[in-house]
Amino acid sequence: MPSQLTIFPERNLAYLHYAGRTTATQCLGTSRTLRDHPLRRKVQGWLVDFSALEGFGSDFDEMRAAVQQVALQHDGQPPDTPLAIYAPSDLGFGVGRMYQQICAGLLPMRIGVFREADRALAHLGQPEVELAAFLAKAR
Repeated sequence: MPSQLTIFPERNLAYLHYAGRTTATQCLGTSRTLRDHPLRRKVQGWLVDFSALEGFGSDFDEMRAAVQQVALQHDGQPPDTPLAIYAPSDLGFGVGRMYQQICAGLLPMRIGVFREADRALAHLGQPEVELAAFLAKAR
């Protein structure tokens, strides 16, 4: 399974975990699942976890097309909604930075890409400093 979506309503946070090899199209599908999820709220932070990402099979143009679709799916997203991408590896960090750059001007979200879990969680206003502790307490 390349992606898994979990919503933590008490934290007002959507957690998108990617493992193995994924593509921009698969990320778009996860975004669509989030859009249609009954626990989704327009003012809800997103934590994208690329810590288990092993490959990304899309180029810049495919990523740009996917981001344009995400922007359409989440039309009306409140400005400054936080999105943190936790990406400790070079691969995940590069994919995250590409996403962040493409999103500028398309999504009104406040996007940060972080190699450290504590910084990603702080970006979302979460008190934990380790991802495992966050996941244990948020469930």
